[in-house]
Amino acid sequence: MTDRSSRTVTTHDWRTDLDVEHLAEVRDRLGDTEAAGGRRHLILEILAYANEEAESQGRAGTVIITVFPHGRVRVADDGRGTDTRRDSRGRVIRKPVMATADLRFRAEATAPLLPDGLPRGGMSTVPPIGVDLAGQVDSETYGSSLHYRWERGCPLVVI
Repeated sequence: MTDRSSRTVTTHDWRTDLDVEHLAEVRDRLGDTEAAGGRRHLILEILAYANEEAESQGRAGTVIITVFPHGRVRVADDGRGTDTRRDSRGRVIRKPVMATADLRFRAEATAPLLPDGLPRGGMSTVPPIGVDLAGQVDSETYGSSLHYRWERGCPLVVI
C-alpha cells in the first residue's frame, strides 16, 4: 500500500481519478463520434487497450464484439483489467485510464496509427464524446468484483 502521489507514472498519472480539462479538450478537439473516426475508431481504441492488457501477460487475448440492433456495442475481453491497487489508507483505487490522458498519446503527430489510419488517443478519448462505458474488475487480490461506470468520461458509480 502506497500513497497515490508515489505511484510511478507510466501511461497515466495516478494522483487523480478525473482530469476535467483533458476530457473537455477531447470533446472540443474531436466533437462527436463521427468526427472522431466513428464508432469503428472507438472500437479500435478499446481493442488496442485490451490487446495491451493481454500482451502484458505474455499471451494473446480474446475479445467478443456484440452489435445490438439499436446500435449499442458491447466489447468484452479477457484482459487483466485495469490496474487496481490499495492506497495508504486501504482504499481500492483503479488506474485512471478512462478519465485522464494516456501520456503516451498526447501528441497526435507521434501517436501510433490504428488500423483505420487515425492516431491512437487512448481509452480516455472514447467516453468523452458521448459514449457511456461500464467496466468490471474481478480481483482475486481484493476478493471481490468492482463495478464502474463512466458517463461522457466522468466516473459515476462504484457498485
